[in-house]
Amino acid sequence: MKKSILVFLMIAALTAALLAGCGNQQPAPAPAPEQVTEAPTTPAPTETQAVTEAPTTQAAQPAPAPAPANNGGAITDQKALEIAYQHAGVAASDATRVDCHLDYDEDYGKQIFDIEFHVGNMEYNYDIDPDTGNVLEYGSEFDD
Repeated sequence: MKKSILVFLMIAALTAALLAGCGNQQPAPAPAPEQVTEAPTTPAPTETQAVTEAPTTQAAQPAPAPAPANNGGAITDQKALEIAYQHAGVAASDATRVDCHLDYDEDYGKQIFDIEFHVGNMEYNYDIDPDTGNVLEYGSEFDD
């Protein structure tokens, strides 16, 4: 019977708190005497302890960005794009319609980065080795 009353009082207190809303500053009803439990007490640290035993906190580190795809090669797709842009002599910010993906190439007998991008009216195509970052093949043509 005591448990039923205790559960009822707890539910009533929670309901009252929820219905009160965030803006209402009315105090929550006092708990029934059966609900009161004393928190364990710990001795206050001395001044020396407070200085020497202060907890260390670490600054929250941002979650790492997901690693770009590179299929186990030595370079990432982003690095392959940088190599292609530098080889073509263009700024990455000028490139549009960028496509960079790994593709199996029978000529080389392995996967390569197949890259295509446009700068103005020029279309650029690059094949880059994901293991070495070497430009295997490239070309550009006027795209009207």
